[in-house]
Amino acid sequence: MIRVFINGVSRLYNSIFFNYVNALNEKYSEVPRFNLFSVLRSDSDEVRLHSRFLAEILNPNGSHGFDFISLFLDVVPGDDIPKSLDIESTEILVEKDNIDIQIVTPDTIIVIENKIFAGDQEQQLARYYNQARSKGKKVCIIYLTLDGRDPSEQSVAGLDKDVICISYKEHVYQWIEQCLFKSLENPAVRESLLQYQDLIKKLTNKVTSVKYMKELKKLLLQDKNLENFLDLQEAFSAAVVDLQVDVWNKVNALLQEKYGEPGKDSILSQEQSKDTLTKFLAGSRNSTYFGVYSSSPYGDEEFSVEMQGNGIIAGVRCEKARYEDRYEEILLSFSEEFGYRKTIWWPCYKYLSPQINYKSLSKENIRFLLDENNRKSIVQEAFDIIEKIDNLLGSKAEK
Repeated sequence: MIRVFINGVSRLYNSIFFNYVNALNEKYSEVPRFNLFSVLRSDSDEVRLHSRFLAEILNPNGSHGFDFISLFLDVVPGDDIPKSLDIESTEILVEKDNIDIQIVTPDTIIVIENKIFAGDQEQQLARYYNQARSKGKKVCIIYLTLDGRDPSEQSVAGLDKDVICISYKEHVYQWIEQCLFKSLENPAVRESLLQYQDLIKKLTNKVTSVKYMKELKKLLLQDKNLENFLDLQEAFSAAVVDLQVDVWNKVNALLQEKYGEPGKDSILSQEQSKDTLTKFLAGSRNSTYFGVYSSSPYGDEEFSVEMQGNGIIAGVRCEKARYEDRYEEILLSFSEEFGYRKTIWWPCYKYLSPQINYKSLSKENIRFLLDENNRKSIVQEAFDIIEKIDNLLGSKAEK
């Protein structure tokens, strides 16, 4: 028997239940196929993989030779989207004016904002809408995410327009399924679509085995399994929080050892970490990011580790445009050499490996985080990044 504590109440679960679930999973799990997309790019590369591939498949004049765009419009909900287009006069734009994908017709522009793990920017959808609207055409906005979630309040601030939310898990998967049927007689196109569909399954944790789901439902409907599963869901959520709290406790301890007490905006205690993470994972308002911020001895910068919507980053953080100009050139060359990035708030930062969407953990992510050595490796990488930048700024300050 397995004892599980939920809100201080002890419950016993028969280990046979868990063993049977494991056996079903092993029985129906698909062996991963070779996937060219995963070989060439990161699975979650929004711009260079997903947006470009989707734009090519949407293009009615694309090299694939099919009218896939009409199938796409059919799966998008709402009356705002035109369900038929003049193929000859339709243009697909990708990464133009910072907009991921645009479907441009003589009288309509459909803006597709593609979000895999990246967080929203301030007034992002409002800016894109106004940019497209300045062309004098009707504008529709599609917000594409893994699970179909709504855009954040900061992204739609100032937008007087409804946003159509669609997901990779349901809408794009369904669309690719229809494209596969249409391209049966073209092996090259069909194989590309099959491999992309496999990638969607992986990213969205989509279970496609009907037999596996049927067996699981049968198991849940036995005895009190379905009723008790609510407790297991709560225990799962609590366990996920505990794993991540351990990461942040380690971050806090390692930075504090070298740089002293973190700043006031940092999560400092285990209780605070647990509360912050619970709100973050639940998608609570004003819980889009958090971290540990240690003061730099060189100016207004902070050596920081921060949770964002698409992973954990480490680097230098400071108030908008307040980092000293004399550091900008050296940080820029440093970033180019080591593949670091820069934003208005972060003059130099890097995502920790592996880049994980901590709000939507896959089985692979959970297996990784269960190993304490892996959690330590995340923290050590963060510290190594900050130490490199610290040494760089220190050498510059001495001159």
